[in-house]
Amino acid sequence: MTDISVLTPSYGCGRYIEDAIESVRRQDGVVVEHIVQDGGSNDGTVDLLRRFDGLVWTSEPDRGQSDALNKALAKATGRWIGWLNADEFYLPRSLAVLIRHAERVGADVVYGDCIFVDADGRFERLLPGHRFSGKVLREYGCYIGSCALAIRRLILDDAPWDPSLERIMDWDLYLRLLRRGARFSHVAYPAGAFRRHSQS
Repeated sequence: MTDISVLTPSYGCGRYIEDAIESVRRQDGVVVEHIVQDGGSNDGTVDLLRRFDGLVWTSEPDRGQSDALNKALAKATGRWIGWLNADEFYLPRSLAVLIRHAERVGADVVYGDCIFVDADGRFERLLPGHRFSGKVLREYGCYIGSCALAIRRLILDDAPWDPSLERIMDWDLYLRLLRRGARFSHVAYPAGAFRRHSQS
């Protein structure tokens, strides 16, 4: 059985997406499938995707990031869902750490810490997370990095991302899961890298 399905929405990220794919392939201690939903890129992304055996991918027009995530989710077979944008990447063993922690404490949503990297993937700074607070999530904003996250598949609808949103679709999703009674938990482990670049 697949432990986790990693969903990657993509468009025009041919410069970065290989880092994302390789970071998923290097995860150990977990059975993972990687699903890339590309929006019809013409920057060499498709040629790159063809090089990877075992990668589930489609390149076709979509209505944006949320629509791409919903399309990718429809193909997922994992018990857990990861969300890794095409210009981000995972750190070693992050998926195994997230899932092991979530199953130990009975969480539905588990998140780790993020690092910020520059356009070339060089470390800039650590963004540590903290113990989950629904009040902080509602009143402060979205402090949970999607690249350092795993969500139990059973708590997601068939199309949990709102295609009408071009931004804050992560915050919107977390708030709806919170209202539904989902249990959130933080684990102090650097799980994902958020890349800062001019097109992000």
